[in-house]
Amino acid sequence: MGCTEILAAAHIQRSICLNRGALSSVGHSSSKLRGLEIVQNLIANRFVVLQKIGQGGFGDVYLVDDRETKEVCALKMLSPELSAHTRLQDLLAVEARTWMALGKHPNVVNARFVDKFNGQLSIGCEFIAPNETGLNNLESYLSSALIPLDKAIRWGLDICSALLHAKKKGLIAHRDLKPGNLMVDQVDTLKVTDFGVSLFNFAEAKGYIDKSASGTPAYMSPEQFQPTASIDMRSDIYSLGIILFQMVSEGRLPYQTPSQIPADAIALFEQIHNSFELSEIDSPLSPIITKCLKKSPQDRYQKVEELLGELETVYAAISGEEYRLQSAEEMNAAEETNYAASYMLLGQHEDALVHIDRAIEIAPSLTIAVNNKAAILAGLGRLQKAHEIWSSLTVSDPDLGRPFYNLGNLAMGKRDAEGAISNFKKAIDREPDYVPALVNLAIVYQNTGQVDNALAAYDDALSISPNDANIVYNKGFILYELKKYPESLKLFKKAIELDPSYLSALNYAGLCQKELGQYKSALNYFDQALRIDPSYPYARKNRSELLVSHKPNADPASKPKPKPKPPKKESNSFQRWIGKFFG
Repeated sequence: MGCTEILAAAHIQRSICLNRGALSSVGHSSSKLRGLEIVQNLIANRFVVLQKIGQGGFGDVYLVDDRETKEVCALKMLSPELSAHTRLQDLLAVEARTWMALGKHPNVVNARFVDKFNGQLSIGCEFIAPNETGLNNLESYLSSALIPLDKAIRWGLDICSALLHAKKKGLIAHRDLKPGNLMVDQVDTLKVTDFGVSLFNFAEAKGYIDKSASGTPAYMSPEQFQPTASIDMRSDIYSLGIILFQMVSEGRLPYQTPSQIPADAIALFEQIHNSFELSEIDSPLSPIITKCLKKSPQDRYQKVEELLGELETVYAAISGEEYRLQSAEEMNAAEETNYAASYMLLGQHEDALVHIDRAIEIAPSLTIAVNNKAAILAGLGRLQKAHEIWSSLTVSDPDLGRPFYNLGNLAMGKRDAEGAISNFKKAIDREPDYVPALVNLAIVYQNTGQVDNALAAYDDALSISPNDANIVYNKGFILYELKKYPESLKLFKKAIELDPSYLSALNYAGLCQKELGQYKSALNYFDQALRIDPSYPYARKNRSELLVSHKPNADPASKPKPKPKPPKKESNSFQRWIGKFFG
């Protein structure tokens, strides 16, 4: 069967946006944040640069550890080669003033400071750490998971709340609302970011506004393509209509685009936005989305307040709750929880513990903070204390699924399959769409030989996250072990489509093709893996064995079948869900 290995790969995010000339958002792809490596580089002898997390038309964003405040933040500045351009410095200064003027709000990514380092203007912003499934912005949610209707409406309300707050501070229009600029924090609150091309009244008075067509073409209103048009928040309402459509339509855009985007994407999208007919969708949000996406601004909601009011009505009917903003205490506690998540991501557990204790001090009833404190303690090896906290949460907050999930992981680590299965099931009973619990339940079933149950759990997970390459791969591996090679090959191919650099999927696709007698195709898959990582041992071993035992160009029917060799596997079984405790 060849040299095999079992490995869960990191999540991937795929952008559908075409950025146009604006500074990169502080919103970043969470796939860039796994296994962070500290780069030994200091800015102004104050900021330890951990990683470059964003890049745009003329700006860079770095994840940094501020040695003065002992906080992680995102640092945004001009690219070094452009830092001498006066006009660009003026534009960044306007963005800096804009962000600072917004102040703190639960639905806005907050600016920490504006300063000059080595003569270069920089903006320090709140860093939104990924959650336990690797997601931290709407783009990543749309590409990997189905969004429940109540959450979609609540996030729409969060966007409206951010726009209304910014309006009070002088915002005329954001001009670049899109999933990549909508961050989701540790307590599931959506935050708007990237005001690089926004229109503000104080900037307009000073002549700093660039009124050329600005934004992301896939989300721009028809009038945004016209340099002389008067732009206001009705353009943002149009962009929000597209975002709402995506959230209730499994990530689809409300219009068709060609498979190959031409070089002149601006002209293409201008034509699309001026001509497409909105298809009907089966959702309570359908009439709201339809009004948001009217071609003429006069036919849309005239004020964000009107849109917010209608969304509030639907939210109350769907969820049975009233929408409300976080209180100042809740916002501060969420902020500290986010800091803790950032330090957990960096492996700095002691720093994470300091911030999570602050969160609990501010809001003792914030269960996500208490849950995450146990996760931090587990990361420090204090498993008994973590177990005590999670066990107490199952009593004090029995409807919360995360503590049961984490107790399941502790049982999994002790090879207590019965305890792990019991706790994962309890987590799923309370949070049926919690994918990590479904995945880890499937892994325990697989490790105990309950293959049918494992496949059923993976199917449940895929019904929620159909584009998760890890889950697709894991199900494919079970089918491979069952020698259902055509079925497993189909899944490995899908995993590769979702993540072209998925080495394990490439290796197993090659093994499937080998078992099916398609030796040339098998060789191609092994070669693809080795082009990505020439040292990848499994593909190298399998390629060598294939070349020894077969000539890939020959007729497979004319070859004697070699005696199969037992597969070489890694000592571990499937890796459990990445970020197994945090959440």
